[in-house]
Amino acid sequence: MKEVDFNTYKKLLENKSLSKSSIPITVLKSETFKGLQNAEILKLSKVGRGLKIIVVKENEFQQFFKSAFPEQETEKSKSGNIKKYRNSKATKLDSYPIFLFRGFEKIKINNEIVDIESSTKKFGLFASTASSIICNKVCFIENLDTFLNAEKLLGKDFL
Repeated sequence: MKEVDFNTYKKLLENKSLSKSSIPITVLKSETFKGLQNAEILKLSKVGRGLKIIVVKENEFQQFFKSAFPEQETEKSKSGNIKKYRNSKATKLDSYPIFLFRGFEKIKINNEIVDIESSTKKFGLFASTASSIICNKVCFIENLDTFLNAEKLLGKDFL
């Protein structure tokens, strides 16, 4: 499940009912939500001109919530997402791009001069979480095999 599911079910748990229009369509159409309705744990009820989702069986709904979201307070990470939502991709996480470099000259990474040639010859590459890179010529390569042999195709002028 995702963060939107958690937030919706938490509101239902706290308020015992929600207007149908306040529940996201992805939650309404989910198999989990339909299962809760089929088990008559949640019930659709007409209120005025609108519809409400009401928690009919509170104990069963609490058991479902504890089972579906076992950990309430977790760190914001993939493992935290698994603990809380049982889904590593449930919430967007901040990530830092890692760049792999190969080259045969000195360049400036994060305002520090780095001898990429030395690292390329000794280790095959240089890696960094760079926020700024200053060099003469750059070539972006996605394929690892091509990256490891780029100078054979492009020469030694490119980073």
